[in-house]
Formats: sequence, structure tokens, C-alpha cells
Amino acid sequence: MSLYNFEQIEFKKQHHVNAFITAIDNSSFHWHYEYEIIIVLKGSLMVFTNPKPVLLKTDDILLINTKTVHSIKRTDEENICMIIQLAPSLFQNESQNDVTYHFYLNSTESEVPVQVDDHHFVKLAAKLTKLFLQNERTNYHRIRALVFQLIADLFDYVIYDMNYQSKTVSNDSKILMEIVEYIEKNIHSDQILEQLCTDLGFSKKTVYRYLKENIGLSAKKLIDNMRIDKAKQLLKYSNKSIGYITDTCGFGSESTFYRIFQQREGITPSEYRKKDVPVEKDPEIQGYLSFRHKEAMNLLSNILKEENDVN
Repeated sequence: MSLYNFEQIEFKKQHHVNAFITAIDNSSFHWHYEYEIIIVLKGSLMVFTNPKPVLLKTDDILLINTKTVHSIKRTDEENICMIIQLAPSLFQNESQNDVTYHFYLNSTESEVPVQVDDHHFVKLAAKLTKLFLQNERTNYHRIRALVFQLIADLFDYVIYDMNYQSKTVSNDSKILMEIVEYIEKNIHSDQILEQLCTDLGFSKKTVYRYLKENIGLSAKKLIDNMRIDKAKQLLKYSNKSIGYITDTCGFGSESTFYRIFQQREGITPSEYRKKDVPVEKDPEIQGYLSFRHKEAMNLLSNILKEENDVN
């Protein structure tokens, strides 16, 4: 994987927008240039991002800003989510094409309220996603109209900051990803935090501060999470023994592995291995799961029905 876990998002259509429905398992810490809106249609999931983890439940919406380091983890509930990805170029204009905007759209955060009901953006996203899923040429102009309505409403109704910066990831994010990458490469070590501080020249206080400020996790919690994520990949995509996975992921003993795994996943490693958890694309970054398409479309239709009932 490339340095700092950069994710290259490809747009399937000429609008520089992706809109789709998926279920999410786990993604590693990564960043991308695109803005990403996550809406939970069913269940719940955790998003680890600055300044603290966010628990999203059904009907919640969160906007992840450009160049923001984040990770997404499922909870013990099944989830179905609607995702909108928007290219930064869509937010620029001729007079201010070097500006980066940071929007505060998070339905779980009452301290920074939006000027309209959060569900306003959920309904816009549902309309846009439905048109994308229909895949009809006649929807071209309607899709463009909804994309720009969504962006215009973000500017009109959501608090945002303006930053005149280059197109590189911030220095804080670089340090964060340097820490994350070191843990990934040395996940097998039982002295990983001490080695990290020595090899990278950071104090434990510095590591603690960067992790708390950027993802809201302690070093121990992050290391445990990354060990579990590595173990899940080996359980699903290899025939390696439990003993091998325990050593490779740095758990120290099988009893520790079982205890930490069951605390986070709700099942034992052996039970997880037997589950059918197919993943699309790269499981290290995106972590998308299969889901019941008919149920997802019903959830989308219910949102659109609410809109029609109001009108």
C-alpha cells in the first residue's frame, strides 16, 4: 500500500460524483481528496476521525472532508449505508480555485447545528443515488442539477471554514499516517509502542496527542484495532492457523487473541472464519460487504416516499 494510505477514488460517470449503497465492514485508516458523505440507512457504524470517533445510527449523516484521515468500522449490528463521493473541483469557482472548504455536517453533533433539518441532505442524497442506480442517459441533467443543489445547500446551510492551502495532506495527517504505517509494518511486535517512539523520534505524549486529536483513540486502542483488522483479513483470506495469526498479529497468546477479538467482534475468531463475509475491491481500505439489494432499495424508497408525502 502507498505511503500514508492514500485512496484513489475513480468516478464511474462524467459528473465527478459517485453515489451508491453498500454495507461496510472495516476500512484501514486512509485519506482521499474527495469529500465523502455517509448516511446510515440501517444499523450503525463507527467512524474514527478528527476530533473524536462518531457513532452513526439509522438516519444519521456525516460529511468527511477532503484530505481527512479516517477509518470506518462496523458495530455488532448489520448496516446498510448510502455513500456520496464528490470531487473537490465541484466546490471551486473561478475567483477562488485555491480554496479548501471544511464543512461541519454531522447529525450526531448538536454543538454545530445546520440551518435546515439534517434530513434535508438525506433526502437530496436519496434522490441523487436513485438516479445513479437507474443508470439512464436521460438522467444526465437531473443528476447534475442535484449535485449542484447539494453543494449549494452545503454552502447555504452548513457552517464551514475556508483554508488557502496546497493540495497536499496536512502535516498533522502525515505524522498520523506515519504512526499508523509503522504500526502496520510492526504489528507482530509486543513492544510496538516503545519501538515506535524510539525509531520515529516521538515521545509517548506526542503519539498520544496526535492519535487523540486526529482519531480520538489511545495508542493501545489503535494497536488492538489494527491487530484485529489484520487478524480478520488472515482469517478470511488465508488458511493460516490460529497460532500463526496470534503470533503474526502480535497478540502474545491465543487466550489474549480470543479475549480481545470477542470483545470487539462479539464472536470468536473461529466463528468469524466460518461466517460468509465477502468483500469487494481492496479489503484494507474500502471494506465493502454484500447486502440484500431489495432491502436497500426499500429503505431508499421509504426516504423518497417521505419526501413525496410532505409535498
